[in-house]
Amino acid sequence: MPNCINSGYYNINSDKNGTCKRPNGFSLQLCDKLRDSGSDCTNSNDNIAGSASKTLSESGRKNFTHRIKPRMIIKCWEGQKYILENGFEIKYRIDKSPASLCLFGNYSCITPTSEDNEVIVLYTNKNENDSFEL
Repeated sequence: MPNCINSGYYNINSDKNGTCKRPNGFSLQLCDKLRDSGSDCTNSNDNIAGSASKTLSESGRKNFTHRIKPRMIIKCWEGQKYILENGFEIKYRIDKSPASLCLFGNYSCITPTSEDNEVIVLYTNKNENDSFEL
């Protein structure tokens, strides 16, 4: 039986070797890596927050996942109706398997507090006019 991490769990319906059911945003058999963001994204997958302020933004048709450590303040962004795995999601809990903060429309000054000093940002969008900025 595999040792699933990042809140993945053993799939009893898989072959005899077993696999992990992966939470949205993770890949590989043990759920130990972020899903591939593709070459069209302008930012790297891992972002370590320092004392200086940084901006993370994307727009248009993209599919990426970012890991941010440790603190984050969301200032504002715009978007459309959120549909799981097609929109904007912030996973800030220790358990990364359920959907966490799913947002649509305009928001400002939202500060999710990470339970484990790691935040996963997922942006999957098929609309060229949508964007976000952290």
